[in-house]
Amino acid sequence: MKGPISTFYLLDTQEALDISNKVFRIQLGYILNTLQENKRLQPVLDNNEGFNIIFDKNINDNPRIRFWLTCTKDVIKSLNSHIDPSPSSISCLFVDSLEPDRVIELHLLELFGIWIDFMVQQKKPFNLSLNIKMPDLLKLGSLGHIKFQNYSKDKLLWSISYNGADILSFTEKEHIITINPLINNYSEGNLNRDFSINFRHNNSSFEIPVNDNALCEPYYANAAIVRSESKCKQWCENILIPAMDILNGIDEILTQECLLLIPIILPLHSGSIGFGSASSEDILGLAYLPGVYTRYDVAECFLHEALHQKLFRIETGINFFENNSPKEEQYYSPWRTDSRPLRMLLHGAFVFTAVAEMWAMFANNPDYDHSNGDPAFLTLLRAQQSIKAIDIIRKYGNLQQLGKNLSNSIYDNALSAIERVSPSKGVSQEVATQLKDHNEKYITFLQ
Repeated sequence: MKGPISTFYLLDTQEALDISNKVFRIQLGYILNTLQENKRLQPVLDNNEGFNIIFDKNINDNPRIRFWLTCTKDVIKSLNSHIDPSPSSISCLFVDSLEPDRVIELHLLELFGIWIDFMVQQKKPFNLSLNIKMPDLLKLGSLGHIKFQNYSKDKLLWSISYNGADILSFTEKEHIITINPLINNYSEGNLNRDFSINFRHNNSSFEIPVNDNALCEPYYANAAIVRSESKCKQWCENILIPAMDILNGIDEILTQECLLLIPIILPLHSGSIGFGSASSEDILGLAYLPGVYTRYDVAECFLHEALHQKLFRIETGINFFENNSPKEEQYYSPWRTDSRPLRMLLHGAFVFTAVAEMWAMFANNPDYDHSNGDPAFLTLLRAQQSIKAIDIIRKYGNLQQLGKNLSNSIYDNALSAIERVSPSKGVSQEVATQLKDHNEKYITFLQ
């Protein structure tokens, strides 16, 4: 396997992206058709035929459209049942009217912004009209927001056009708002916009969308999201990019592929000793990382979430377990305090074996600062946890051949990581004690 963190390459990144994109295309087409044909939507579309053009099945796969699709599933259910959508599906909207169709309009405006972003990325000109009350802030995907506070009090007829290059305009009888979508900063002519934070790392880039209420939706994070623009920039410059540099020093290709898998990152507030990271299967491409000041921890979490997302993407088209394999959440997890399904034990073993390989790279590095953690201890702990998880999967699970191949490779890589660090007797005893203590706390779970 190529690279010192060989577990990362057990699954091909481009294949993972391709598989999930094919499934996404099917879902996008089906949901757009279902929504557009819904009877409750017809009055809105009849009043604004310009909305019909945004039901575009070519919109590129990205976290924003994935979040919108997830919300739309719930919106469709509510429309069919004549009830209001659940708060988790519409809480990102700023509802500014008592009109019955306003939530539908605002939900369509979310798609409208995503579509404009797509058209600008593709440099495809367009011209359409909407007779609508604009929200105070109109989201345009990665282009940020346009401020409509001075024009959002009444329903107005807006002509919206893009020239395929540097002019995106919103024109009304008495007003015109023009922006240059090629410039993502507060330069002259762009003062009526809010922007995401965009960073480059070597030949890759990533975004921190602090102003995007949808991607900052708290229902999907496991802690409060840090949304101060200045604090996020400072954390990126001082912690996140140096954390990426740590991985880059091990394997440049790995870091680039991690950013292909998670091009959007949000920091989580960490107010206690423990901290965590997270990903959602519903919003592939977005990762939540701990907003802590320890670069090696952030590097581990960045790698951790990229691996989760790679496996999530593969799983959209491939099942590693047979259909008759147990699916209940009743199995012991070496990492957690709750029981987990076998599928997530496979996730944990995949992720933490790569993490063990990362720490093994520092064990024999004389320049490594041990105040960041004992690499021999962390390598052995993570590898032994992964081995325990694979043992449970082998005992209770029914894997397809692809699953057997993957789990066997994970197991072998975990053993190899341990061999690379040659842990001392003291470290081995310390790890054994920690694993035993955790195991005995949750003896009621199947293991």
